[in-house]
Amino acid sequence: MTSNLDNILHKLGEDAAQPLSSNFANGLWSRIGEIQERKSALRSNALAMVMFVVAVGAGVGAAEKPALAQSSATNLADGPDYSPAALLHVSQ
Repeated sequence: MTSNLDNILHKLGEDAAQPLSSNFANGLWSRIGEIQERKSALRSNALAMVMFVVAVGAGVGAAEKPALAQSSATNLADGPDYSPAALLHVSQ
């Protein structure tokens, strides 16, 4: 068993790592930049999609409601039944 292990370790020791090319670091940083750009684009597209879905949902929800126009700002003072004198039972 130990001789087998020694043979394997000796073979591993003989294998020399191939030297890296001179533009390895530039290629590595270029690849990292591409990955970051893809992540950024994906994030911004996802955010735009969420905003679009929320806007469409709000638009559909608002479109189903009827528009009501009111003639006066307060309903409390409109008409004789809601006048302050009628509510306090004061004769005029």
